[in-house]
Amino acid sequence: MFKRWQALSLVGLFVAACADADLFSQPPAEADADVGLPIWADGLVWSSEDAVRDAADDSETADATELDDAAPGQGADDAGPPDAAPPPPPTPPTGVPPDCVRVRVLSTGGIGLNVRPDPSTANPPVDNLPDGSVVDVLSIVEGQDIEGTTRWFEIQRGDTRGFITGHWAECMGPPSPTDDVFLLPFACGQSYRVTQGNNTDFSHSGRSAWAFDFSMPLDTPMLAMRAGTVVFADGGTGPGSPCYSGGGQACINDANYVVVSHADGTTTQYAHLNRVDVSVDETVSQGQQLGLSGSTGWSTGPHAHIERSDACGRAFCQTIPIDFADVPGGRPSEGDVVTSQNGCGPTR
Repeated sequence: MFKRWQALSLVGLFVAACADADLFSQPPAEADADVGLPIWADGLVWSSEDAVRDAADDSETADATELDDAAPGQGADDAGPPDAAPPPPPTPPTGVPPDCVRVRVLSTGGIGLNVRPDPSTANPPVDNLPDGSVVDVLSIVEGQDIEGTTRWFEIQRGDTRGFITGHWAECMGPPSPTDDVFLLPFACGQSYRVTQGNNTDFSHSGRSAWAFDFSMPLDTPMLAMRAGTVVFADGGTGPGSPCYSGGGQACINDANYVVVSHADGTTTQYAHLNRVDVSVDETVSQGQQLGLSGSTGWSTGPHAHIERSDACGRAFCQTIPIDFADVPGGRPSEGDVVTSQNGCGPTR
């Protein structure tokens, strides 16, 4: 394990380091009166005067749509006499296309996608899939029209089996060997030093305790560590801004960033970007370029700040540990030089 030199100066600790643990802190969300959802305005600023994204536009008719706020449960089991025969299952098509053996839940604005016992909204949901979730497809059937889409997917998630509307899901092919792991966020074969690891005395503490900083040149391509859906993105800090090439604490909320939601219900964040190349609701594959590294916001030099969180409905949440499949032991320490296998092919 790398040991910090005794003579390391205080200045050295600040090279390519992030802001403090309150990086990108934002005011709490207000609740929508109908469905209790956070309201996120176009500028990624919390506001009660802006509408929820398209997924919740028709919240007043939530009971008649797939994106309702009903609590998941087995309510359908209580209907009718105990010996009543269940409704006949839908007739599946002959086979499932190779490019649709799985589906990914699109961005619903944080509501999640309900899993129904049949291809309609008539019965209470039995589960709810977070944005970006990937599940196996058992069959493709016709069902209730949801905003112009009559295609429903019969899916399997653990012990839960049910149906989701195709309006909020997209087809995927078979998984690749690295679909369910995280890889370093730079190109295959590139090596960079960890300038700040986890639980440090500088800024990786509290909310940011499990973050990593990598020192790298300006405009280094930043790649998705895992496939998912872009749920937040802000590239508004550009040339001419006092926070574009690094700034003090006043720049804490001016860093450019991208947040990607993954099939396991977690998100990854990529901050201090010089340029953002993706947009909200865009589906990204592992290794896809999200933007270029930079020094925007509260930063002392070009670097990449990355972290993983449980989804909380906003851009930056409490961090959780992240293990990289292309790092021996999974988690590097401050001072380690790590080499990416992102885009190189299977890592296991």
